[in-house]
Amino acid sequence: MRMLIRMKNSTSYINLKHKILRKKNITSIVGLGYVGLPLAMAFSSSKIKTIGYDVNQERVSILKRNKSYISSVKNNQIKKTKKYFFPTSNIKDLKKSNIIIICVPTPINDLSKIPNLGYIKEVILKLKTIDLAEKLIIFECTSYPGTTEEAILPLLKQKKLILGEKIFLGYSPEREDPGNPNFYLEKKNIHKVISSITKDCQELTSLVYKQITKKIIKVKNIKTAEFTKLLENIYRSINIGLINELSEISKKFKIDINESIQAAKSKPFGFQSFYPGPGVGGHCIPVDPYYLSWKAKKLGMDSKFIKLAGKINDDRPNVIFKNIKKKITQ
Repeated sequence: MRMLIRMKNSTSYINLKHKILRKKNITSIVGLGYVGLPLAMAFSSSKIKTIGYDVNQERVSILKRNKSYISSVKNNQIKKTKKYFFPTSNIKDLKKSNIIIICVPTPINDLSKIPNLGYIKEVILKLKTIDLAEKLIIFECTSYPGTTEEAILPLLKQKKLILGEKIFLGYSPEREDPGNPNFYLEKKNIHKVISSITKDCQELTSLVYKQITKKIIKVKNIKTAEFTKLLENIYRSINIGLINELSEISKKFKIDINESIQAAKSKPFGFQSFYPGPGVGGHCIPVDPYYLSWKAKKLGMDSKFIKLAGKINDDRPNVIFKNIKKKITQ
């Protein structure tokens, strides 16, 4: 899709940059799930006025009572940030913001493993109802490379907004690890990968995330940033699948796989430990690899490793069940 992209600094860019540098920006987080709510807490705890938007009115009602519905976000965090955090289910409230960060789920169909971008499409429909001029829109959603541009550029064209002049776009993949006591956004020790299409968009996106983290990693385009997120989780999926398969092989040799892992860990280079378990859980690893394998297939590539690891991990609960059953019936 061809679009007019302004390369020199615009008045909108200068004004928005000054607001961010003075921490006078208003940031809206769209989607207050396990990614969006901690992100909202990170900005509001940094004394940035933050609007938290969610279509779930019950969630919004809970937050307005200074309560949390997510185990990784405590009630006292909500209470401490009430001066800067404003939950809402009214999309019109986003008109007040300068930055809109989209953190909605990107699930897959359980049977076909096909990506479901329904939540992103719903957000785009809602954004059509408000004035987006002089705003920075950032996607944090995990999806295949190209998703951000496919989702937002037609909207900008429809609204006749010139990217880099009247509106700005960025991407920064979420890196939330719920419940991890060592790495979390409010501690400002989760490094953020960021990218955009124009230099000004990239600079504004970087300045926004510098409000909540100590280190920014810039990559040259949005597709690279989207790919990076998938790379991180596919790496884990494949290694988990590998160690689960090796665990079953080790039993045939009457070898304790955990002892072997501990011995391998003594090597000071070239090895990272993964441990066998009941498969993969959480929101990312069971889902994200299929986004890349699906898109790769569209491009004529057969992602054998990704699909094999997914199959091993999906089958793992059945393997565990059979092992338990065998122990009980012995």
